[in-house]
Amino acid sequence: MTLSPELKVPHTRVTPSADATLLERAGQFWGPRLEILCGRSGERSLFSRLTAYNRFERAWYSAKHLCGVTDPETLSNFERFLDHFQHLQATTLKVGPIIAKRVKENFSREVAVSDYHLEKLDPPEGGGPDGYPKRWNWRTLISAAEIESSECEPFRYSVFMDAPAGFLLLHQGVPCAFTCFYPAAPGMLMINSIQGVRGEKYMDRSEIVTADVPGCRPIRWREALVEIVKSYAEIEGCRALGIQGGRNNRWLREHYKHGLRKGKPHMELWQAKRSYDRTARCLGFSPMSDGNWYMAL
Repeated sequence: MTLSPELKVPHTRVTPSADATLLERAGQFWGPRLEILCGRSGERSLFSRLTAYNRFERAWYSAKHLCGVTDPETLSNFERFLDHFQHLQATTLKVGPIIAKRVKENFSREVAVSDYHLEKLDPPEGGGPDGYPKRWNWRTLISAAEIESSECEPFRYSVFMDAPAGFLLLHQGVPCAFTCFYPAAPGMLMINSIQGVRGEKYMDRSEIVTADVPGCRPIRWREALVEIVKSYAEIEGCRALGIQGGRNNRWLREHYKHGLRKGKPHMELWQAKRSYDRTARCLGFSPMSDGNWYMAL
């Protein structure tokens, strides 16, 4: 597969010029923000100015974190993406045919496609490109009254997003898997997260017990999630879709081992390759020199 030059995403990040003075950097940072707040960007009411300001802030931090650049073209691309995604209705995407296509052979008689539905993951709280969305920040699926009357701790479900937009797949109202993505270049979406969701609860406030989600077992859910994002990319008129290669995953143990990240590692390389590289290969994506996988749409 050949991508046009403007669609290729460099693996190495580009940082602002070190020659820029402190005053120039301050102007680059605050200039667009002041224009929005003062209404010089075309926003009239105070509410519309604050909305535009918040969108710009999220676009700036997302572009900085995910692409390593904050030039006007990249910021405009992120702002447009966030604005379009904000107005998207998840029901626009036809999930049923995608799920039916990805049912495993030995489960074909047991799966009710109507039990699955899609929910849009709004940007994480805090204004940054990653974090917990408000609706799925360690959420229980029962009411407060039921929790009070129950003798055991309820399962709680959380979704940690690695990008400012995503889709959550639910089975009979229980979250089972999700994916996150961002605009890596004009006309291209990049998937950088494909994960399952497991409920957790504390036993005696020490031992953590997890619950497997049966909705994932009968379907090839990784492939289904990629197909859903592909469907959205086509609606948006994108010309290419990318999947981050397993070796580029930020949560790899080797990234912690070499001091690139601090804290507790979440994933081994073989797990990352299974989730990302194998899924991309099965769906016909092609590997590129930056370690990621791409498909022209």
